[in-house]
Amino acid sequence: MMATAKKSSNKGKPQVPNDQLMSFREAGLLVNRSHTTIIRWVNEGFLRFERDPSGSRRIRRSELVRFYGATAMSDSRPISEVTPSEN
Repeated sequence: MMATAKKSSNKGKPQVPNDQLMSFREAGLLVNRSHTTIIRWVNEGFLRFERDPSGSRRIRRSELVRFYGATAMSDSRPISEVTPSEN
Protein backbone atom coordinates (compact mmCIF):
# COMPACT_ATOMS: atom_id res chain seq x y z
CA MET A 1 0.00 0.00 0.00
CA MET A 2 1.43 3.33 -1.01
CA ALA A 3 0.40 6.62 0.45
CA THR A 4 1.36 10.05 -0.62
CA ALA A 5 2.49 11.34 1.99
CA LYS A 6 33.46 10.38 0.23
CA LYS A 7 34.79 11.32 3.44
CA SER A 8 36.50 8.55 5.37
CA SER A 9 34.16 8.85 8.35
CA ASN A 10 30.77 7.20 8.02
CA LYS A 11 29.76 7.84 11.61
CA GLY A 12 26.04 7.92 12.26
CA LYS A 13 24.81 7.11 8.74
CA PRO A 14 23.55 3.59 8.12
CA GLN A 15 23.71 2.12 4.64
CA VAL A 16 20.54 0.46 3.42
CA PRO A 17 21.40 -2.19 0.85
CA ASN A 18 19.50 -2.10 -2.43
CA ASP A 19 15.99 -0.78 -1.87
CA GLN A 20 14.89 -2.41 1.36
CA LEU A 21 12.22 -0.95 3.58
CA MET A 22 13.47 0.88 6.65
CA SER A 23 12.03 2.44 9.77
CA PHE A 24 11.59 6.17 10.12
CA ARG A 25 14.49 6.18 12.59
CA GLU A 26 16.80 4.46 10.06
CA ALA A 27 15.65 6.85 7.34
CA GLY A 28 16.41 9.82 9.60
CA LEU A 29 19.90 8.52 10.28
CA LEU A 30 20.54 8.25 6.55
CA VAL A 31 19.72 11.90 5.91
CA ASN A 32 20.84 13.39 9.23
CA ARG A 33 17.33 14.25 10.36
CA SER A 34 15.33 13.11 13.36
CA HIS A 35 12.74 10.38 12.99
CA THR A 36 10.11 12.96 13.92
CA THR A 37 11.10 15.00 10.86
CA ILE A 38 10.67 11.90 8.70
CA ILE A 39 7.25 11.30 10.27
CA ARG A 40 6.28 14.92 9.59
CA TRP A 41 7.39 14.66 5.93
CA VAL A 42 5.30 11.48 5.55
CA ASN A 43 2.26 13.01 7.26
CA GLU A 44 2.53 16.12 5.07
CA GLY A 45 2.72 13.97 1.93
CA PHE A 46 6.31 14.76 0.95
CA LEU A 47 7.47 11.15 1.41
CA ARG A 48 5.62 8.03 0.31
CA PHE A 49 5.54 5.03 2.60
CA GLU A 50 4.57 1.37 2.53
CA ARG A 51 3.25 -0.84 5.27
CA ASP A 52 5.16 -3.94 6.31
CA PRO A 53 3.32 -7.19 7.17
CA SER A 54 2.80 -6.02 10.76
CA GLY A 55 1.18 -2.79 9.54
CA SER A 56 4.06 -0.48 10.49
CA ARG A 57 4.87 2.34 8.10
CA ARG A 58 8.22 1.96 6.33
CA ILE A 59 10.15 3.96 3.74
CA ARG A 60 12.20 2.65 0.84
CA ARG A 61 15.70 3.99 0.29
CA SER A 62 14.72 4.93 -3.27
CA GLU A 63 11.99 7.17 -1.86
CA LEU A 64 14.53 9.05 0.25
CA VAL A 65 16.77 9.40 -2.80
CA ARG A 66 13.83 10.74 -4.81
CA PHE A 67 12.88 13.27 -2.13
CA TYR A 68 16.18 14.17 -0.51
CA GLY A 69 18.73 13.53 -3.24
CA ALA A 70 21.39 10.91 -3.75
CA THR A 71 24.25 13.17 -2.65
CA ALA A 72 22.88 13.48 0.88
CA MET A 73 23.05 9.70 1.25
CA SER A 74 26.35 8.88 -0.48
CA ASP A 75 28.41 8.68 2.72
CA SER A 76 26.84 5.81 4.62
CA ARG A 77 27.48 2.55 6.45
CA PRO A 78 25.52 -0.65 7.05
CA ILE A 79 22.51 -0.40 9.35
CA SER A 80 23.94 -3.32 11.32
CA GLU A 81 26.73 -0.99 12.49
CA VAL A 82 24.31 1.49 14.05
CA THR A 83 24.32 0.99 17.79
CA PRO A 84 21.23 1.49 19.99
CA SER A 85 22.79 4.64 21.44
CA GLU A 86 22.72 6.19 17.95
CA ASN A 87 19.01 5.48 17.61
